Amino acid sequence: MVEDKHEDVLSRMGSIISLGVLNAAGRNATLSLTTRDGNLRQNAIVGLMLFTQHWYWYPMLNFLNLALTPTAIIGINDKLKVPKSFKSISNAKPSVYKYPEMLEVDAGKKKEKVTVAVLSTTSKAKARKDRKDGKTAEPESPKPKDTEMANEEAKKEGEDGEKKDEDKKKEDEPEPDFQELKNPSRVLK
Repeated sequence: MVEDKHEDVLSRMGSIISLGVLNAAGRNATLSLTTRDGNLRQNAIVGLMLFTQHWYWYPMLNFLNLALTPTAIIGINDKLKVPKSFKSISNAKPSVYKYPEMLEVDAGKKKEKVTVAVLSTTSKAKARKDRKDGKTAEPESPKPKDTEMANEEAKKEGEDGEKKDEDKKKEDEPEPDFQELKNPSRVLK
């Protein structure tokens, strides 16, 4: 999400709302303005219209719930119980019903120091001051990296390479054209 504490309030609010919409109903709901047979859902349309006015009054955010539709198939028996042995075959690829990827926060990522821009007028003024004081400017030598730091970076690069190899193997495998869904399961419209 947003890492900079000075980021614009609108950006933060927008990212929070978008994550809320993605994770709605445990990632098992979508925004839908129509019923399954194609008719318009008036309560969903009104809810979404009121949601767009939330900048004027924040409780309007809750009207988004009216436009959400569950995305699940649930098999039940004559006693309205969910049988565990119920399965259905879907003729769609498994990636169609796959959950969106969760956002990953890099906790181990260190913040890098930003190089500060030195203005030419600043360096000239500093050189002038040093000449008046009788000092000679010594060029700064770059600091060598510790061997431990270099070893850690090499290990990280090796792990990243292994992950990329595993991802390539997964990509090379052809995706099946159907899948067997257990009860209950996520199915999109």
